[in-house]
Amino acid sequence: MSDERELDYLRLRILTPEEALFEGEADWAQVPLLDGLVGIWPGHAPLAAAIGTGPVSYSVQGEVREIPIRSGILRVTPDECVVLVGAQENEEAEIPSANTAALFDKLEDELVNTLGVDQADEMQQGE
Repeated sequence: MSDERELDYLRLRILTPEEALFEGEADWAQVPLLDGLVGIWPGHAPLAAAIGTGPVSYSVQGEVREIPIRSGILRVTPDECVVLVGAQENEEAEIPSANTAALFDKLEDELVNTLGVDQADEMQQGE
């Protein structure tokens, strides 16, 4: 019975290095990638991709919500969708270089922890 419940919702986490913008159950999510939008539903096939500019849209009990972002990394497993946000659309364009380096270090560490060293290297090299 618990397996059926797992397919009823998507565990969604939208994270910045500083805070969690959303963590909880969602009906679905739509994420802007560099080459277009991707819809994520419960039980989605595994996926790792670079995020482009636009809103991350998601539904919680039928209520559609949006968080505007400019960049990041998407990781999807059959039971979870993690959006690692590098920058939000409403942030100023110029980010001090020390903060940028720290942000990318945190995102890279999370990518390696999530995917493993080999898969993270492949993704960063565009293979």
